[in-house]
Amino acid sequence: MGTIPAIPADVYNHQLYYTAPATIWEETLPLGNGRLGMMPDGGVDREHIVLNEISLWSGMEADYGNPDASRSLPAIQQLLFEGKNKEAQELMYSSFVPKKPESGGTYGNYQMLADLNIDFSFPHRRKTTSENDAAPVTDYRRWLDLRDAVAYTSFTKEGIDYQREYFTSRDKDVMIIHLTASRRRALSFSAQLSRPKQGAVSMLPGIGKEEGTLLLEGTLDSGKPGREGMKYRVAMRLISKGGKQNISAERGITLTQGREAWLVLSATTSYAASGTDFSGNRYKEVCDSLRKMMYYPLTSALLVSRSVSLQLWLLSITIMVVIYLSAAPVRVACLLICKDCGQME
Repeated sequence: MGTIPAIPADVYNHQLYYTAPATIWEETLPLGNGRLGMMPDGGVDREHIVLNEISLWSGMEADYGNPDASRSLPAIQQLLFEGKNKEAQELMYSSFVPKKPESGGTYGNYQMLADLNIDFSFPHRRKTTSENDAAPVTDYRRWLDLRDAVAYTSFTKEGIDYQREYFTSRDKDVMIIHLTASRRRALSFSAQLSRPKQGAVSMLPGIGKEEGTLLLEGTLDSGKPGREGMKYRVAMRLISKGGKQNISAERGITLTQGREAWLVLSATTSYAASGTDFSGNRYKEVCDSLRKMMYYPLTSALLVSRSVSLQLWLLSITIMVVIYLSAAPVRVACLLICKDCGQME
């Protein structure tokens, strides 16, 4: 991929910085706005981005209540007071845990929303006889800027500079990928949505001069025969500066010989809960309305969203760390209840 000049480490204290595409999950760059998330790997010829939405679960509402749990509490307390932590833990796991229903009606598992694969083609200035003779990639770098909550990938190929910019907007509530090339007619790619199962791709035609939208929809397994699980919808549209667009369910969204483009993705589920903003049965309508809020040019919309997204991202990390550090003492304290007064010690 080429070499990067040595730079003092403290210059990049606010960045997660790499000089090659991700080869494992832990090397991808995490982005999110509290509801939506994506993890780009920075691939050159093919970019793989995992998409997530916080409420997408299989299963259904279920009763995991264990009415017998309270009967074992005194014994667990006594073992803890005697310093027999291992025995107390074993008893807790066998008797003081929720009971999973024997048939159907389970909570299920958290589910990945979708895979977004972007396949790129590059203009060639010279003839090649094999893949090994293809033009090399130089000056490759990708990074996550912790100040702006924006991820980037940049490299040079055949004398053309390419840059990709990724982030999740908090105020617009969409995921955005901004792609540029330093030369006209040098940006060509095909973007496809998919899911290992329970997902179907279709196309929503555009109105007037508006280009169409690629959709990925499906219904998850509820765990109970005859009952539908959670439904979801992902919508992706392309806004480009130059080049020719095409869209189909089979090939996805393609751009040929452009210079600048934005992929805008919205996603919703049928999850509903009182006191929240989740769309419930209106999920399709809400998904489409979020997508339509983004229009060309998008530069100002990108800049407005960044500071808000960053603040939320940092707040989320802070809350997660606090919960993690305090979780173990809280669990123990809940068991250490004074026998006489019934209050937590």
